[in-house]
Amino acid sequence: MYAIGHCRGDTNSTTCKNCISQALRDVQMVCALRMQAIIHYDLCSLRISSEKIHFDRNDMVHLIAMRSDKSYIKIQQEFDKAVILLITAVASKASNLSTKFASGQEMFLVECLSALLSFEEITANAHGKRIALFLDYDGTLSPIVDDPERHSCPLRKESSEQRFV
Repeated sequence: MYAIGHCRGDTNSTTCKNCISQALRDVQMVCALRMQAIIHYDLCSLRISSEKIHFDRNDMVHLIAMRSDKSYIKIQQEFDKAVILLITAVASKASNLSTKFASGQEMFLVECLSALLSFEEITANAHGKRIALFLDYDGTLSPIVDDPERHSCPLRKESSEQRFV
């Protein structure tokens, strides 16, 4: 039997191990006669198979492209490489432990330059005023609106405003 588990990035190793263990128990109880199964919980996911699990590019979650100049392609390739290295290292580590559990971490830095470049200008112009900022789906900041009632985000006005002093 082969298995690969994945936990959310904000879980610690104990919580991750507990979630994966529970998922394994649940999969064995519900899917005992199946050749493979995938189970998803809020904190983790587990994939088990009677055959060796091969990790391929189709299984990857890709970064969303936020730059119109296509410079994200290099970042995507670096991200994919980091993911493969991390999964390979953790799988190797887990296979050599009696518990068959291991966790790992890989640091990867990306920047949203359009938001960072505008931040100082936005806060400088906001001195003593109320402004509403929203992240658009394309990853850029929406324009400052004079009337918060006109904003397009379905949030309550109070939760989307901040007073700068």
